[in-house]
Amino acid sequence: MFRKLNAGSFILLLVCLILYTQSVYSHINQTWLYAPPAAVLFLLSAGAFIFGVVGLTYKKNWRTTVRSWFTIIVSFLLSGSLLLTVLINSPNALELVKVSHSPDGSYELHIYRTNGGATASFGTKAKIFGPLWFEKTVYSNSPQAEAKVTWKNKHEVTIGQHNLNLEKGESYRD
Repeated sequence: MFRKLNAGSFILLLVCLILYTQSVYSHINQTWLYAPPAAVLFLLSAGAFIFGVVGLTYKKNWRTTVRSWFTIIVSFLLSGSLLLTVLINSPNALELVKVSHSPDGSYELHIYRTNGGATASFGTKAKIFGPLWFEKTVYSNSPQAEAKVTWKNKHEVTIGQHNLNLEKGESYRD
């Protein structure tokens, strides 16, 4: 049983690292986010940490011991990073302003006002949601309290003063 926990915690950690890397990449490059929310990743990495500690009792050879310690250390650091992400990116920071549909109904833009608190100004974000938790930020601008959204045709939208062709995957970030 401890052998399976040792290997299972390592595999779970690798999955968490891959999903975390995709999440960071999608936020930097404004591509589709396929990873689950940070709270789910936090629970998975905390589980990898707990299973890694329990799996440490399986000491067949030096590789399994190193693998357990690697799992424990990296999952602890990843859990801490994800916990900070969950606490900092609270749902109160985004306020849904409106939902805008393309003329043919193929796109649905969710327009949010971002609130950075006392030290930051308001901003505007536009997101497209896919199945499950998949999402893509197509527009992000700060400082901007409000954004006017107009559709040119079924694939092109103007948000603020920026034109985006959603069919080509264009996005804007300031």
